[in-house]
Amino acid sequence: NRERGRDVNQRQVTGSLASLPETGGSSGYPSSSVGSKPPAFYVYCKNPCHALQPGKIRVRCAACKSDTLLLDQDPSGWDDVLRSGRIRGRCQKEGCTGQSAEFYFKCSAHPTDEKDNSVPLYLIRTNTENVPCITCGDERDKVLVFPCTSMHVMCIECFVEYSITKLNDRRFIETPSHGYTLACPAGCENSHIHEVHHFRLLGPEQVDRKPRGGMSLT
Repeated sequence: NRERGRDVNQRQVTGSLASLPETGGSSGYPSSSVGSKPPAFYVYCKNPCHALQPGKIRVRCAACKSDTLLLDQDPSGWDDVLRSGRIRGRCQKEGCTGQSAEFYFKCSAHPTDEKDNSVPLYLIRTNTENVPCITCGDERDKVLVFPCTSMHVMCIECFVEYSITKLNDRRFIETPSHGYTLACPAGCENSHIHEVHHFRLLGPEQVDRKPRGGMSLT
């Protein structure tokens, strides 16, 4: 099957989203428009990769699911991408009057078909400005940026170790809207990880041990 969904301006939109917190707006994290490393989206590809991979953003008409929607504007923050109805457009498919954009993501590591979508791990960023990990102090190419005001950075290796340690100690935090999750290790307020698919990075055996509640990892 042919992959449907219109390409979004990958370079422009990736640069915009990669430097923004989950809810959009300005942030304390360095802008991704400068630096030697190009910004990228990241997804967790459940099949066939079973791994963190670069992703690509696609858009379609929310009404008819065709790739004929012309956007009025590109998204400027993650709210525009993750929440339906934020970005408007005009569907060009005959008989469709859809005006809402639906964004979704594909894994860039392999060919995909119409139904082969991946969950965006929007807290994973390309470390364009070599920000050191809050735990080990190393500067890694890919980091997780916690959704706190300070936007503390943790390398993927330390995030996995941090999560497994909390899992072993039964110290995952249960939240009303997002189930069991973790917050910034610095103790920052309002820093819980909302998208639990970030914990897929722990590996399938550890994920099976994680208390569920709220959102599912399937």
